[in-house]
Amino acid sequence: MNPTTPVDKRHEQHLKLAACLQVSKAEILKEWETLARAKVPAAKAQSRLALHDSLPQFIDRMVAEPDHGYSLLETRNSVTS
Repeated sequence: MNPTTPVDKRHEQHLKLAACLQVSKAEILKEWETLARAKVPAAKAQSRLALHDSLPQFIDRMVAEPDHGYSLLETRNSVTS
């Protein structure tokens, strides 16, 4: 059994979180829109595009692995190739 380092463990945790965010992205955006419309009066008149604004890109950036410069998708592709 190979001992895991804190960096390995952090990377593994990041991959799990990234996978969850990626799978749940559409649901997160829908929930954000629902809550914004319910809680922010000005949001009721906004388009979906305006409410989402940069949230999809923000989620994508959270999925990317900043320490290693590659994304979850690239990691997944290299593992399955």
